[in-house]
Amino acid sequence: MTYWPAVKVKQRQTLTTSSQPRFPFPREPTSSECSPFGQFLFSQRNGATHTELGEGLAKVVEAVLANGGSGSVTLKINVKLLGHESRIVVTDDVVIKAPQPAKQSSIWFYNKNAKGLSRRDPNQTVLELSTIPMRPRLGQAFADEGTP
Repeated sequence: MTYWPAVKVKQRQTLTTSSQPRFPFPREPTSSECSPFGQFLFSQRNGATHTELGEGLAKVVEAVLANGGSGSVTLKINVKLLGHESRIVVTDDVVIKAPQPAKQSSIWFYNKNAKGLSRRDPNQTVLELSTIPMRPRLGQAFADEGTP
């Protein structure tokens, strides 16, 4: 596994045609250097951690824009020693919490006689209604016959 060391630049360098590379090539860090966190994300599980974080952030942003509220993307990193003093096992867990759209609710009534739920209020009296045929409007009768 290779790492990019942290490089401090004091002033802006101009492009030259020298044979020296402008940026160092990947190399193993020395004992006083650490791997940058971004490089760790690209390397952990062959890039799957970085991909999950990016896709998770996109999902959370879309859900916040669509549903309002707030969401989060959480990265948990577990580090465990593996027998030898220099072997380390690193596992990660990416948790996505996106806001969900509000669910529609319904009103129900408890019917004591039936011992269950009903859409009709058992205390409301039922009115016997009938349908009355509609009479055509004055202008509509002439339009149906084709006369102006």
